[in-house]
Amino acid sequence: MDRHEYDSTVAALNENGWTVTESRFDQEAFGSWFAVFLRGRSTFRAVWDGRNRWLFLQRKHRSWFRRKWEWRNVSVSKTPNEQSLDRLISRVGRL
Repeated sequence: MDRHEYDSTVAALNENGWTVTESRFDQEAFGSWFAVFLRGRSTFRAVWDGRNRWLFLQRKHRSWFRRKWEWRNVSVSKTPNEQSLDRLISRVGRL
């Protein structure tokens, strides 16, 4: 994924009813990026690992054991077919 795909992902999340609260693209870290987005009481984060070329979808979860909020993987997409914008939007729409 490149800067254009990052921008498209953030725009598509906003257009599909999610509120993007934080996002960052880092060209120096192999083009890695993340976007935190929410709707209602659900908070998610999409993370692109530019080095390994993996896309993570994570949900914010309250750990009662550690007494803090943590990110838990909902899915890890390792192939280009799994990493399309349409698949990401579809996946978060079902959660």
